[in-house]
Amino acid sequence: MKKSVKSVIAKSLAVVMAFSVAAIAPAASSDAAAKKPTLAKKLTVNKGKSKTLKVKGKAKVKKTTWSLNKKSKKIVSISKKKKKSVKIKGKKVGKATLTAKIKVGKKTYKKKCTITVKKVSAKATPTPTPPSGNKATPTPPGGNNGPTQRPKVDVVDGKKVIESNTYPITINEQNETTLTCISKRPEDADEVAGYTDYGKDGVTFTSLVDYNSGVSFYINPCTSDDQLVDLPKGEGYLGFQDAIKDMSDYDYIRMEVTSENELNFRTYNEYDALESEGFPGTCTTEVYEAKWSGPVPAADYLVEDGGIGKMVKDEYVTRTVFVPIEDLYSGKGSEAGSGCDFSTISAIAISPQRAGMEVTVHSIDFVKVERPNKVSGITVTCEKDTVANNKTATLVATVNPENASRKIVKWTSSDPSLATVSFQGTVLANNQDKTGECTFTATATDGSGVAGSIKLKIGDESGEPQIITTQKVDFTDANVTAAEGAVKSADGIKFAAGTNQTFVNFSKYMDAKNIDLSKYDSLKVDWEVQDANGKALEDYSDYPDASVPTNGKIAFAAASSLNGYSNGVDTNYTGDDDTTKDQMFLNVYTGDTNILTISNLNPTEVPLIAGFNLQLTDAIPANCHIVVKAVTFVKDEA
Repeated sequence: MKKSVKSVIAKSLAVVMAFSVAAIAPAASSDAAAKKPTLAKKLTVNKGKSKTLKVKGKAKVKKTTWSLNKKSKKIVSISKKKKKSVKIKGKKVGKATLTAKIKVGKKTYKKKCTITVKKVSAKATPTPTPPSGNKATPTPPGGNNGPTQRPKVDVVDGKKVIESNTYPITINEQNETTLTCISKRPEDADEVAGYTDYGKDGVTFTSLVDYNSGVSFYINPCTSDDQLVDLPKGEGYLGFQDAIKDMSDYDYIRMEVTSENELNFRTYNEYDALESEGFPGTCTTEVYEAKWSGPVPAADYLVEDGGIGKMVKDEYVTRTVFVPIEDLYSGKGSEAGSGCDFSTISAIAISPQRAGMEVTVHSIDFVKVERPNKVSGITVTCEKDTVANNKTATLVATVNPENASRKIVKWTSSDPSLATVSFQGTVLANNQDKTGECTFTATATDGSGVAGSIKLKIGDESGEPQIITTQKVDFTDANVTAAEGAVKSADGIKFAAGTNQTFVNFSKYMDAKNIDLSKYDSLKVDWEVQDANGKALEDYSDYPDASVPTNGKIAFAAASSLNGYSNGVDTNYTGDDDTTKDQMFLNVYTGDTNILTISNLNPTEVPLIAGFNLQLTDAIPANCHIVVKAVTFVKDEA
């Protein structure tokens, strides 16, 4: 009897448990499914408009990697990339595929969304853009992207801006340059800004790193996909080769910006600069904010915060900045030190000095101001009357009157096949087989039309160049100069203690000795770091608190770039198709010899070499110093 009852009870419990499990299983399965991330498979967005795509589900997402293939980047752009959302903007009618790699725990889910970009039915108001030619146009009220309530600041240095003759820079994603725009870079390229968001009041972005994170725009605007081309920099990079424009007639760059931190403004010449490494390439000039204007004195804009740059008071974060063209032209306040040729300007960039800063660029335009004192005369002089083949000379333009409102001149050569002249007046005799006379003219850029000129003999050698198998530079010669604080002697050039960036200039020495660098095989520089007793440092074991420079850099450069840190000539030139742009070479920081092989240089750059920049990778102890022990021109034995 007891066994029978137990059997019945056991069977009953089994049935109940079976039903319970059956009832619970669907709920558990449903809960597990809810924790898997999901993404809409389709999305439609109008051209020129934006939508946000979100990851759905209860899954705790650690990270999402959003990406577009090369074809899709022409259809849409993505920004504000977060763990569970991304902003999508329609650029061109068509279909695009967005891929999301969603990491949940240790597992990664790969989801795709097909985005359809449709044409807007209502006719959109076009964004004003500058003309393709050089003719200036009035700046649209409030900038390029729609009206604002802020009146333009139109007085700088007491001079009135001529509003009817300004040149606006187009601020939109299409006109972003090669490396800053996400849609113009390969999927695996580093971002230069946390996100960029274009609206009616300009572009807003967040910096990722100090100094080198922001946006840049072409001067001559890129207005259609058809103008973009693949760059030799790498597959997927798209750029605008017609970006170059002559802006030499303008006086200031005017920018209206909102920023919590000081900004860096950079300008670029030609097109090659935008293909090189960096943000967005090798800049011509770099200046900090200059000549601020607004409702309060400039001194009231900033407060020190003890870190990089200066923080701006909240009530004054939006202001107008004027960057003087004359300062950029001369290199004054410039990191690059070489100045900007505004007859071949290609782009301008804006970046904060600190990471994590949100910046809005409302408008950028080039402006002219009233010029009361016009140029009345220009006198051109030169230290030589003859420039030998592969040699250089410096022209000086003296502008009258002394108080002329604008003293920038534009240089031209009467026969560029015989000799060229740079925008700063450096003459280069560049034809080995041709001699003659050449006229160099400096023309005022203030609208007066005044010009001055000089005639020089080109290619008339004053004796054969001096060629000695091994010729050391005599450091005691007055024609050898170096950075401020350096002490010269027959044993070497000793630089100021604690200095880790310096330079040597031997251009006048070569001229005086009639040395033609192209006739030599190499140029050697012996240098080392010494302590206060003149002992060469093998290591920094006696300086435990000091940084340790593991490498030093030497860059042979033109006279205008001798400042201790600028890049020099290409030291790995391979011919007309060369795209390497190898501008520096490294060596162990002490007790070594740098050897510049002349045959590895672009022949057109050899005559420009005036000396070299020397820079250690880190600071050195305060009582240590750099010594250049020897500079030697070497001709190999036949």
